[in-house]
Parts: sequence; structure tokens; C-alpha cells
Amino acid sequence: MDFLWLNGFLNRHPELSKRIAQNLTACRASISEFSIKKWFSEVEIELKQKSLLNIESNRVFNGDESAFMLAPKSDKVFVKKAGDLAPPLVVFSYKRVPNNIRENMPHDWAAGKSDNGWMNGENFFEYIANIFYPWLIDNKIKFPVVLYIDGHSSHLTMTVSEFCREKQIVLVALHPNATHILQPLDVSFFHPLKLAWRTVVTDWRMKNNGQKITKEAFASLLKTAVDTLDTRTILGNGFKTTGLFPFSANAINYTKLRNKSTEATNIDEIEAPKDDNRRLLSLFESLMDPNTLKKFTEAQWPNEGTCVAKRGRKLAKNRDIANLCFF
Repeated sequence: MDFLWLNGFLNRHPELSKRIAQNLTACRASISEFSIKKWFSEVEIELKQKSLLNIESNRVFNGDESAFMLAPKSDKVFVKKAGDLAPPLVVFSYKRVPNNIRENMPHDWAAGKSDNGWMNGENFFEYIANIFYPWLIDNKIKFPVVLYIDGHSSHLTMTVSEFCREKQIVLVALHPNATHILQPLDVSFFHPLKLAWRTVVTDWRMKNNGQKITKEAFASLLKTAVDTLDTRTILGNGFKTTGLFPFSANAINYTKLRNKSTEATNIDEIEAPKDDNRRLLSLFESLMDPNTLKKFTEAQWPNEGTCVAKRGRKLAKNRDIANLCFF
């Protein structure tokens, strides 16, 4: 069987390692040091105004999703408290999650559903309201807390914004198209977790005559993969590397960015480029109902949508997939 040969091959060649192959999109490639430092400057101002800049590490969180295949494909090539995980949400591609799947979930994990297995506004709200917020209460986390998320539309609904504002969960949208250098879970956690997941899958299949993993067994096996990691160290390093805790724009490795030679080291030295999106936003707002616009304005943070952006998400064609939301 192919996976048995591969496992033997890797055992015979310990000098090889596994890496996830990633493509750098045009949008990500265009991110500049100036724009990243400008984002840090704007967020720092807001955090200071809310007395949230130098809070305890256990009050700073990051939320993100990633897909985990039940049968991993060949998508890789050879070549203090800040590290604690809140209970994750596993999103399955169901109209209704079967009872046998719920019964086999780890006791503190949450199960969600959507037509395609990806996060949507409804299950994100249910997770924040029914899992994440009660977990903060149970762990006696001091409010307000800061939650860094990407700008996907499922994270920025009116319902989520109003709930978080009421419960003192301050949502901060990361710089658009820069989550590969600003998202702690992307930067430090998902890569080792997916390597651990593939090891767990291979071991399970070897012990079960090459059978395919069922959705009923998915969550418990994924927890096994999570438990093999030093999450506290990994996530603590992720927050430090991305400059989110301690909060510092100087923590970013700007050599990862293209056209870095044209960037200034001090954002005050350059006049901010013109933003056509602001004019489009003004036009859009002029067409909205004033009361609705007022609610969005009050719920939105930071001001003027400077850190808010929708990004498209390619839907998985393979329905044997679960989307995992970690916090």
C-alpha cells in the first residue's frame, strides 16, 4: 500500500522532512511594510484608548479556521497562559450533525454544521456565544478581552459584533491579506498540527488494515494529534512572532514581504497612499438606511473599516472534510 511504502521510506531517510506546499497569492505578495506598520499604529491607538495595550496574556486571543481531510492527500512536499487553547469548533458538511458524531466528540469540543463544511456567520456566532464566552467565564478570564480574527465575512456580522460589544469581547480584524505573517495560528500552530494529524492518520490506518477514517472518529483522533504538541510554547511563540503579544510592529520579519526595499522604517516618514476604497465605502453608506448604518458604525472597530476586509474562500470539493476553528 502506498502509505506503508511512504512511511517506510521516511523512516529510512530521517534527513527528509515534510512541509505543506503553499502558493503566495498576488494580494499577499503586494502587502508592504508600510501598510503593516500603519495597521499596528492604528490598532495601538485603539488599544490604548480602551486600556487594552498592556493587559495580561490570558486576555488576548486569536481565532482561525483550517481544513483537515479524513484521508490526507498528497498536498505536501519533502524538503504563562498565552499558549492555552479554548475548546475548538469542528464544522462538518451536514444539514444536521448526526448524534453518533456528537457522542464521539471530546467532551469540551463543539460541533457545527454548514452545507460545505466551512465557517459561516451562524455557526461562528453560536460558537462565540455558546462555547467561547462561557469558557472565558468558567476560566475566570478578566474582561474585556481582545480577539484577533481575519476579515472573513462570517466573523463580521452584526449579530456577532453586537454580542461581543455587550460581553466585552473586543474584535480586532487583522490586516487584509496579511494573515500569513500576522495570524498566530497560521504562523505557528496549523503546520505542526497538520503534520501531527497525518502521523495520527497513518498510524490509525496501519492498525486498521488501511481503512478510511470515519467522521465519527475524526474529532477524537484530531484531539490525539493536538495532545502531542506543546501548544503553550507553540502558541506563545506565535503571538510573539506576529507582534500581537507583546504588541510590537518591530517583531515582524519584514524580509518575508516583497518590494521591501522601497519601504520606510518609520510610517510617519511617508504620506499614506490614496485609498479609492474609502470613496466606494462612502458611496455605499450613502445608499444604506441611516439607522442600519448607525448600528454598523457603533459596532465596528477599529474606526472607518481600516482593518476590515472580505476575502473569498475556495470551497472544498471533497466533502470528507472538517473545518476546525481554534481559539
